[in-house]
Amino acid sequence: LEGLDLPIQVSAKNVLAMKSCLSLSWNTMRKLRLWFKVFNMSLESEKRMRHVAGEILSDHFVAEMMPFYFREDGRDFMEKAPLVYVKNLVATTIDYLSLHLSTPQSLTWHNGIIPQDELWLKLGGDKGRGSFK
Repeated sequence: LEGLDLPIQVSAKNVLAMKSCLSLSWNTMRKLRLWFKVFNMSLESEKRMRHVAGEILSDHFVAEMMPFYFREDGRDFMEKAPLVYVKNLVATTIDYLSLHLSTPQSLTWHNGIIPQDELWLKLGGDKGRGSFK
């Protein structure tokens, strides 16, 4: 196949898997899209990837725009921002573990600090100015 220069189309789910596994931002994904084009590879559009991601996440999470109080540069104001919560923590945790226990290296044991017969969960989010990660 070498030298045939066949186009390669990468599906939205595969691109999202790469984005998640490598902890890539949407901005980095845009740069990668341009880089992949050099090698005759095309990724699904960002719009399509975000749609697929929304479908996947909607099974476990609910996101709503809610008014929040902010203080910035000595100024107080109200602004709508995303509020995200887990629909069913137990089901989401089991789903996550079933995915990651198949590749144990994706779990971290912290050099014996976490006992082998225990599993510690850390939950959190990062609300950027217009996005939630």
